[in-house]
Amino acid sequence: MNDYSIRINRVIDYIERNLDRTLTLDELASIANFSKYHFHRIFSSFTGETLSGFIQRHRLETAAAKLARNSRTSITEIALSCGFSSSASFSNSFKKYFRVSPSLWRKENADYIPDSNLNEIKGNSDKERSGSLFHIEYEKDIQIWRTVNEKLEKTVTVKSIPPLTLAYLRYVGPYKGNDRLFEELWNKLMRWAGPRGFLGSEETWFMTLYHNYPDLTEDDKLRLSVCLSVPEDTETGRGMGIMVFDGGKYACYECVLGPEDYQHAWNWLYREWLPYSGFQPSDGTPAEIYPSDQKCLPPGKQRVIISIPVIPL
Repeated sequence: MNDYSIRINRVIDYIERNLDRTLTLDELASIANFSKYHFHRIFSSFTGETLSGFIQRHRLETAAAKLARNSRTSITEIALSCGFSSSASFSNSFKKYFRVSPSLWRKENADYIPDSNLNEIKGNSDKERSGSLFHIEYEKDIQIWRTVNEKLEKTVTVKSIPPLTLAYLRYVGPYKGNDRLFEELWNKLMRWAGPRGFLGSEETWFMTLYHNYPDLTEDDKLRLSVCLSVPEDTETGRGMGIMVFDGGKYACYECVLGPEDYQHAWNWLYREWLPYSGFQPSDGTPAEIYPSDQKCLPPGKQRVIISIPVIPL
């Protein structure tokens, strides 16, 4: 079963990275290393969706998020980038799924913000925003934004994250506010990584990747991966998968958080910093990165770098 899940996850990761292309049954079955005659049934048994249904849903949900956050990109461009042959076919499919046209969706969801691992984002923070000051520093190709007001100081660093080979544990289902779930996933990943010598290096990256848009995707279909970086030739086993993280330009907000603080931190980055930054979210995967140095922290706190992929407006 673990080997099967690794193969199916490999296909899902491939679909996610190639939404703009025509994806054939032969191609995807080959990636899973299954006969195409059995691949459909195996995929459905693991995901609860047909292969075509999964691809169509993911294309539509990705397009919906792009419509809300990329106001300068035309509907046709978004449709083509998500694998639709034309804006007409996209519009018809979008209306059937969301019961509203793409243009009306964009108008009504201009404030859409991808969620983090806790509760739904609600309200705005105009009171805090009005008291914020941003100072920008430059170090080569890195931008450092410092926010200072009478209550707090926050720093966002815009920089390039390198491509990484990641060993990961995939979870599918509801996860908002479930601290025990995250603890169990990380404990399992550490038990796999420790005997293989992957935990002793300061160069190892630890991160959680969020593959869906929680405001768009049903809870039982949400996907996340807890990951650590490994050498390219690492072999998987015992339910572990291997993926390539593309890296790229990210806005990185480092903070010290308790379980109840994550949502506010994600909200602040999206609602307070991003509108002033001159950047917009790109198509990469949002992540929580966990620095290896977790010493001298209050009980129950963790050092976290909340990271979102960005491109200039």
